Amino acid sequence: TANTVKPGGYNYNNPWFTYNQETGLYERFQYDEAQIDEETGEQISVKNILLQNSSWKKYDENGYLNIDVNASGTGTYITNGKAIDITWSKKDPWGPTYYYDANGDQIPMNPGKTWVCIILDTSADSTVIE
Repeated sequence: TANTVKPGGYNYNNPWFTYNQETGLYERFQYDEAQIDEETGEQISVKNILLQNSSWKKYDENGYLNIDVNASGTGTYITNGKAIDITWSKKDPWGPTYYYDANGDQIPMNPGKTWVCIILDTSADSTVIE
């Protein structure tokens, strides 16, 4: 079950998503309020959420990070009020990312908007899905 999703490691804006059963979409919140799309004036909502755990290292002393989104890793695919564990990988550094279920089959995404959260692998344990 995935009615509330709080991605780990986003301590500045503390974002979360709440599943709306009537619309079948996840509504996004941050800074303790609904996140509003400046163009439409409506709350941001998505059909799918991908939590992509990625390795990283410190880039410099200013706090910049070098996040590796070209290797492979684990994560979570969330849609329709449910979550499943996944793995992800790339075949080409400039190409698309592929997401796979526990059987190794590529996941077909549900039609609609998808939000990808890059999660530092060291913050993955702080992700909350309820």
